[in-house]
Amino acid sequence: MQPEDVRSFRERVIARRGTIDGYDITVGGAQRWEEEKKQRAYMESIAAEGVTWWHEYVPPDVGDFEVQRKQIERGPLRID
Repeated sequence: MQPEDVRSFRERVIARRGTIDGYDITVGGAQRWEEEKKQRAYMESIAAEGVTWWHEYVPPDVGDFEVQRKQIERGPLRID
């Protein structure tokens, strides 16, 4: 999803509801990128268009229990 896609979606929501207040737009469902700076820039660009939540996919076959624990413990990639 690109920033212009988010903008278009947000505009359709506003057209139907009259407002975006109280409405969250979430994007994600993908694994964290190798290039964190590139992903952070992408997230900032879609946030500027109205995305309020990003969710990361952690596949069940990412590794053993300790690998999964470390991935979860690092927490979400934040832009604030």
